[in-house]
Amino acid sequence: MTKQVSKALIKTDAVAAALAHTESIVPVDEKRAATELTKKRREMVGLTLAQNSLLGIEADARAKLQYTRDKLRKSITALEAVVLPGVQSYKPFDLEPLTWRDTDGLPRLVVFGLNEAVFHYSEEVTVDDIGRIEDSAGFVPGYLPANLQACYRDIERLVRKVARRYKSTAVLEVTFTGIIPDDVKSKITDARYIFGDEIYIVAEPSKMAIRKQPPKRKPLPPLPIRNGDPLVIGFDGKQYRLIAAFDLTSIEQLVRDRVNGTKSS
Repeated sequence: MTKQVSKALIKTDAVAAALAHTESIVPVDEKRAATELTKKRREMVGLTLAQNSLLGIEADARAKLQYTRDKLRKSITALEAVVLPGVQSYKPFDLEPLTWRDTDGLPRLVVFGLNEAVFHYSEEVTVDDIGRIEDSAGFVPGYLPANLQACYRDIERLVRKVARRYKSTAVLEVTFTGIIPDDVKSKITDARYIFGDEIYIVAEPSKMAIRKQPPKRKPLPPLPIRNGDPLVIGFDGKQYRLIAAFDLTSIEQLVRDRVNGTKSS
């Protein structure tokens, strides 16, 4: 459960609103999770013993037990993420802010991968000689896991709708700009021990628009993010957690820091 965030704050500073939303989240009941984890681990021991006792002729039963064990292992991993002290040092990050939209139905916040600087949705349509749509193919951010992509299903539909309406390729693209400070990079390195590669950057675009891409033209220049304070989030197997909030370092500041022998922070 979370408290309602001011719509005015969402409109003027979506990242700050997302932080306020995160602060209002009620923590998970760790004691209940620990009890459930103990129960699940006992179940796993029982399933393992049962599977090991099967004969070769019982291959079908072995496969069914393995399927049950695989599901149980996922539950145990998720519960361990809640109970482990290292994970608990990071506040839960609810995904609701990723569903916030502006008056045009476009996202207030977008998500980048650590190795993906472009948030991109597009729909390419092909028309015949008399203007009928022959084919249509869409592109979505493949680096986003299913639970993050689900936050942008309406955006995918909206881009497709615009493309078909104008019978032209429609593009929504935002580029991550700026430089992540050294101290935040250090936090990301530490967080990898818990979250692995499931770490993402949440930022607010400076402006948003679905633009038409005329055929045989140069690609449209991507829209930049706002020079504000992006967030770093990670997935622990059950929920997302806030790793850091930071101010971007400009290229000029980075050069000054390196010349002066200091680190950006």
